[in-house]
Amino acid sequence: MIRWVFLIAWTMHGLGHVAGVLAAFVGEKASGFAVSRPWILPGDVLVSGLVGKGWALIWLAAGALIMASSYGLLTGAEWWRTVALWGAVLSLVAIVPWARTVPPGALLGAVFAAGVAAAIAVPIDTVLGMLER
Repeated sequence: MIRWVFLIAWTMHGLGHVAGVLAAFVGEKASGFAVSRPWILPGDVLVSGLVGKGWALIWLAAGALIMASSYGLLTGAEWWRTVALWGAVLSLVAIVPWARTVPPGALLGAVFAAGVAAAIAVPIDTVLGMLER
């Protein structure tokens, strides 16, 4: 049961990364992002600008890695943890600079990604073992 709850939540998290791409190319109504707010790094950089459009590749790559790791967990592949770790880390790289612009649910997604990264990087064998059963 825990495996399925995690698998569904992790897959939904991966799909949610599409919002970062939509924010860059379509705008606020499609993504829920506050596209008129700048990122947290120096400079007045907007998600709808050139840097934001380039950053969309990071959102997309993180989502793809998360989806691949979900597939790996579903099929019992041994590599799913490594791919999930990279997906979680890249997810954090994607969201942190845009923390002012993302909807509140995306910040919860960042907490989830950080938790997944921590659980995999510092293996909690009991929890990870339950996910793999």
